[in-house]
Amino acid sequence: MEWTITMKDYPEKLVEAVSEYLEKHKEAELFHYDSHISTPYKDKSITVTNYRAYIVWGNLFEVLRFRICSNPEWNYDEVSSDSMIMWEIEMCYKKSGMFVVEKG
Repeated sequence: MEWTITMKDYPEKLVEAVSEYLEKHKEAELFHYDSHISTPYKDKSITVTNYRAYIVWGNLFEVLRFRICSNPEWNYDEVSSDSMIMWEIEMCYKKSGMFVVEKG
């Protein structure tokens, strides 16, 4: 899959971080990206937009994140990331009891 979002769609820092990751790990693939707006503070006029890019590299899943707050003083200036291997994800799925599996 190709990284096809544009600067007007997502923050430049996230686009750069994803591009660097994909360049460094040639076999990696961006398989999804999304954004979500929330109001996590008491003052509901303050919004936070969380941008995420999901990458798979072998059995490693990496999520790169960048957030922008409507109050610029609360912005972080860095892209963060978390990763889990497939086995860890499978254990979370099987053992947490938080996932409903429909039979049919």
